Amino acid sequence: MREHNQIIRFVLPLMAAATCLATGATSAAATARPSDTGPQGSSGASNTARDDDMSSFDPLGSLSVLTSLGDGSSDDLLSQLPVYGLQDQVPATPDDRALEDTPSDTPDDTPSDTPDDTPSDTPGDMPSDTPAAPAATVPQALPATLPGDAPTTGDLSTVGAHLYKGWGFDACTAPSLSTMRAWRHSYGAIGVYIGGRSRNCAQPRLSREWVRAVNDMGWKILPIFVGSQSPCTTNHVKRRYPIDVDDPKGQGMDEGDDAVRDAARLGIAPRSPIFLDMESYRTRSRHCTRPVIAFTQAWSRALREQGYVPGFYSSADTGITQIELARREGMRNLPDLMWFAHWRVDPTIYGESRIARAAWRPHRRIHQFDGDVTERHHGRRITIDRDYIDSPVAIVE
Repeated sequence: MREHNQIIRFVLPLMAAATCLATGATSAAATARPSDTGPQGSSGASNTARDDDMSSFDPLGSLSVLTSLGDGSSDDLLSQLPVYGLQDQVPATPDDRALEDTPSDTPDDTPSDTPDDTPSDTPGDMPSDTPAAPAATVPQALPATLPGDAPTTGDLSTVGAHLYKGWGFDACTAPSLSTMRAWRHSYGAIGVYIGGRSRNCAQPRLSREWVRAVNDMGWKILPIFVGSQSPCTTNHVKRRYPIDVDDPKGQGMDEGDDAVRDAARLGIAPRSPIFLDMESYRTRSRHCTRPVIAFTQAWSRALREQGYVPGFYSSADTGITQIELARREGMRNLPDLMWFAHWRVDPTIYGESRIARAAWRPHRRIHQFDGDVTERHHGRRITIDRDYIDSPVAIVE
């Protein structure tokens, strides 16, 4: 997702200016990767949100020129794909950014002398100093589907979820509180990596106190859990953390429990979403795809049984398409939310061709429409991925 692995990066000539905000600043040597769904023909269209009900949103006043989505219907596209036989390709997708590539979020000219603005020099995951969550009664299980609705439809606010519609971003390391204050009027939500065995982000600031402070500023939080990955992941770093093909369900249940514990330690309450980050993977072989489906079903079930809302992040043409095909097959225990990565296209919630328009709605989708871009607001600079959101967000205790 956002911890991007620099192994698969390449310089994208002439696109540096087009992939940054008109008011933002790019790094001197801007780098990016192509869309996770393959090359797109340029339409010259601006990235105004394509959904009619959100046409009034404009997060930054002037966004980069992006290519548009194709006009093919999702039904036509997916009907041509065998359930476990997608086109064999290794798309250049949003991947996890290497630690050494994580930029400082302090001002360019003068380093901050306040403790929360000092970036960490320590690589790898930092042990959290967050106290253990207080003992509590087991929360009531969240229903897999609302009465009378299909498995991936229904308004989750009726079972206590808090909704957010608007613009957001996700970044490898949780930014400093001063940076969050500086960015508050540019975005409304932030994706935060809360845990997972294949998380590759240092989190020296992430704590219960950080979550509370950011929430008090008015930010909405999207918790992300980077668990085990497909045996055929295209992310070289993540290959060290494959799903156990002999027991994907057992492993999925265990890691679902881990995700709930990580969220609870940070003061993120039941009825909050947690998104499973599944990096891009090859999809021709059942060896690659079946473990992902089984693992994700079990992971989602574990979250739902403990009152959390399971979400799923992946590239549009790999993990997202696989979950959509599983839904079409009538599989149960699928995630309630879909966060799809499809870069350098118009931001859209219901215009993604790989997801049936009638599924995962209302308020169940996030579109990561651009990534690995550097922005600066009020003197604070971060490399981020950009998101267009209509989804439940964390409920902070």
